[in-house]
Amino acid sequence: MNTHHDDGYPETWDNSWAPPASDRERDFINSQHDVEVAKGRFSRTFGPDLLPGMYSTPILAVPKPHSDDLRLVSHQSCGPFAPNTMVDQEKTKGPRMDTMQQFIPALLQFRRVDPDAELIVWKSDVSEAFRLTSVHKLAQIKQVATSNLPTKTESSLGESSGPVQRNVDRCSTFGNCGSPRIWASVMGLVIWIATFVKLLSDIFCYVDDTYGWEFKDNLMYYPPYKKKMPVKQAQLLFLWDFLGIPHKEKKQLHGTSLPIIGFEIDPNTMTAKLPPDSKADLEKWVQEFIDTPSRRRTLHEFQCLTGWMNWSFNMYFLLRPALSNIYNKMSGKSQQHASIYINASIKSDLSWFLRHLRKSDGVLFFDALDWNPLTDADLTLYCDASLRLGMGFWIPELLLGFYSPVPGDPPAETIFFFEALCVVSALQWACTYSRAIPRSRRFRLTIFTDNQNTVDIFNSLCATPNYNLLLRTAVDNLIEHNVDLRVLHVKAFRQRHRTRPWINDPSLHTPSGAAGGGEIMITSCVKSRQPRRQAWTLEQLVHKRAVALGATIDASTASTYGSAVNSYIEFCRLCNLPIEPTTDTLSFYTVYMCHHIKPDSVDSYLSGICNELEPHFPNICAIRKGMLVLRTLQGCKRLRGSAIRRKLPLSRDHPRQAIAALPPSPSHDDLLFLSSLLNGFRALLRLGELTMPDNPKLRNPRKYSKRTSVTINPDSYEYWLPSHKADATFEGNRVIITNADALRFFRRYLTSRDELHPLNPFLWIRSDGKVLTRAWFMKKLRHLFPDTNIAGQSMRAGGATALAEDGALPHIIQASGRWASNTFQIYIRKHPALLQAMLHSRC
Repeated sequence: MNTHHDDGYPETWDNSWAPPASDRERDFINSQHDVEVAKGRFSRTFGPDLLPGMYSTPILAVPKPHSDDLRLVSHQSCGPFAPNTMVDQEKTKGPRMDTMQQFIPALLQFRRVDPDAELIVWKSDVSEAFRLTSVHKLAQIKQVATSNLPTKTESSLGESSGPVQRNVDRCSTFGNCGSPRIWASVMGLVIWIATFVKLLSDIFCYVDDTYGWEFKDNLMYYPPYKKKMPVKQAQLLFLWDFLGIPHKEKKQLHGTSLPIIGFEIDPNTMTAKLPPDSKADLEKWVQEFIDTPSRRRTLHEFQCLTGWMNWSFNMYFLLRPALSNIYNKMSGKSQQHASIYINASIKSDLSWFLRHLRKSDGVLFFDALDWNPLTDADLTLYCDASLRLGMGFWIPELLLGFYSPVPGDPPAETIFFFEALCVVSALQWACTYSRAIPRSRRFRLTIFTDNQNTVDIFNSLCATPNYNLLLRTAVDNLIEHNVDLRVLHVKAFRQRHRTRPWINDPSLHTPSGAAGGGEIMITSCVKSRQPRRQAWTLEQLVHKRAVALGATIDASTASTYGSAVNSYIEFCRLCNLPIEPTTDTLSFYTVYMCHHIKPDSVDSYLSGICNELEPHFPNICAIRKGMLVLRTLQGCKRLRGSAIRRKLPLSRDHPRQAIAALPPSPSHDDLLFLSSLLNGFRALLRLGELTMPDNPKLRNPRKYSKRTSVTINPDSYEYWLPSHKADATFEGNRVIITNADALRFFRRYLTSRDELHPLNPFLWIRSDGKVLTRAWFMKKLRHLFPDTNIAGQSMRAGGATALAEDGALPHIIQASGRWASNTFQIYIRKHPALLQAMLHSRC
C-alpha cells in the first residue's frame, strides 16, 4: 500500500458515514466491536475525531452466503480516496486457489488406481480467517473502524445513539483487496506442512475452506468434537490446533456428497452439480447487466461480474470466451467507481453466455474429462495454414483431406488468424462427421497444428476480441454435437538451406572441397531433361531413407521379428552369452527355444533375428545357414515336432446358413458381415485382406480397399485389393465376384454404407465409420458358427476347395488365391480337404 499522498490524497479522510439499515445490523456491528477490542485486533477506543494521517471507511454488516449470520466488512473501495486505491493491484491480485481445475484431475488420477473405492468428501473451515493476520502499522491507520452510528431510521429522525467510537483495525479485513493475498501466503504454508510434514495427500484449499476425500470407512476419533471424522480431516484439525488456528464444529463437514466452493461434489458418481438457486442468481445478474438502461456500469461492478462468471467456469469451462471483450474493456482501468460503457460486443458475449447457461443441466461428469488425446481419440486431424499455399486439414485414418486458398496477398501478421480458422473449419467438419457415428459417450477429437498460439487459445479458450468469434464458433459446435476437443502442437519441419543444404555440414565435404576446391566435383556435358526439383536438406534425406527402410517389412512382421530379437537377447542374458551371433550361440538358442515352443516357430524366430540384427552383424545370415545351426534345428524338429492342426474349410452350406440367419430387417453391421463373408469365400481372401488388425500400431490404411475402386456390373462386381501377403511390390489385384448371392447382398451393403458414410473412403466399414477389425469379424463368425475349428482362414480354404470341386485347374486356383508358386504347393499338401477335392474333380 502506498501511504505517501503525493497524488492529491488528503492527509486525513473520514468517509465512515454509513448508517446501518436496521437495529439488528447496528447491534451486530457494536457487539463485534466489543469482540474485536477484547481480542486485541482493535485498538482502544478514541475519538470522536480522527488523528492526522488516519482514514476511515464504512463498516457494514453483510449476510454470509447461504446463511442468516452476518459478517463485518470494511468497505475500503468506497469513495475517491478509498484505501484500496492506494494498493498496487498488480502485486496483490491473483492468489492461487484450489478450484475444480485442481480437484477434478487429482480425483481422476486416484480413480485410475482404485476405481471402485467408496469415498466420502470432507471440508474444514477456518474461523475468522482474514482476521488472523496483521498488517503494517502504516496500513492500520488507513483502516480506522467507526461504530455506534445511528440507524437510517434514527438518522432521518435526527436521533443519536451516542458518541461514535473510533478504533484502529490492526488486522486484515474483509474488504481490503490485499487481504486474500496475505491469507493465501499463510494458508499456503499450512497446507505445505500438512502435505510434506504430516504426509496428508490430496488436500485442497480455497480461501478459508480446506477440502479433500477419504475412504468411506477410514475414520478416527477427534476428542475436541467427541466424534469420528475422516482421518485426513481429523489430522488436519490436530495440526490447526497445534498452530493455534481456530475452527468451529458446525463448519467441519463430511459425507458422500458435499458443497465445495458452491458446487455439490459426489466422488462416487464422479459428478459436480451447480445448485439451481445459484444458477438462477447468476442468470438474473447477467441479464440485469445486459439490460442496464444507461449501458454503463462501474469498474467495481464489472469486476464483480467477471468474478462470478469465473467461478461458474469451474463447471462451464467452455464458456470462457464470454469474458474476452469485457477484459478488453476493463484493461488499463483502476478507478473502482469509474464508469465503463457496455458496448455491443460485450452484450453479444454475455448473451451468448446466458444462452448456453440456460440450456445446461448444471451437471459435470468428471470421467468425460479423463482421456488421452494421443491414444483415446475417436478421430485425429492435422491442420496447417500458409499465406502462400492456403489452408488445409488432413484425416489420416480416412485418407481424406480438404483445402482452401486464403484471400489474395494477405498481410503477414494474419497467419495466426488463418491457422486458427483452419482448426475451426476442421472442427466443424469433424462435428458433422461425428453425427453419423453411433456412440454411448461424447465424441473425442484431437487436432494437431504447428502454431503454438493456436494451441494456446483453444486450450485456454482465451483470446483477444479479434479471435473471439472463432472460439465462440468452436464452442457452439462442441456443445451442439457433444464433442470433446484437444488441440496439440506438432513440430513443423523447416529447411535450413533452400538450395544447397550440405554447405554447412562438414561431414558432407569432399576432399577437394575441404582443401578449397569446388563444391561439385563431377559435372555432365549433356543437358538434363529432368524437371527442376527442390533440394532436400540432410534431415529430409535421413528421414525419408529411414521411412523407406522401415517399410521394408510389414508392421505385423516387424512386431513378430521384434519379439524374436527380444527372446534372443533374454536368452543371451540368462545363459551369460555374448549378443554377437556365432554358430554356437544360434545353435544353443535353437535347442533352448525348441524346448519351450514349437520348432517351426523357432525357424521363424531365426529369420526375424537375422532381419533385425543384420545391420549390426552383417554375417548373421551366413551363420544362420551354417551346417551346425541347420542340423540342430532339423534334429529338434524330429524330436519335438508335432502335427499341425488346420482349421476346417467352409463348405457351400455355410454361406447358405449365413444367408438364412440374416434377420428380416438387418442392420448395417449385419449386412457388412454377411457381404464380407461371402466376398471372402468367393474371392479366396485372407482375413487380413478384409479386416484391419486389432492392434492400432499394426494398422496400415494403404492396405484397405477403397470405395472408389468398386464397379457394379449386371452379373458381377469388382474392386481393387491394394495389397496382399504375396504382393511384395504392392501392385495390387482386381477382385471380381460373379456369384449371384454375393452380388445381391453386396449391393444392399453398399447402399447402406453410402447412406451412412458417403465421405468415408474405405469400402468395408462398420456403422461407426471405422474399418472392421479382426476381433469384430471373429466375434460375428463365432456367433454364427460356434465350431471352434472354423476360423478366418476357413473362408480362403473353403473357397479354394469349392473351386477344386468345380474342376478348376491348380494354376487357376493358385491365381485366384494369389499364392506364390511354392507356397501354393505346400498349401495343397497340408490341406487334405483341398487335395481330396482336386483328386475327385479328376475322376
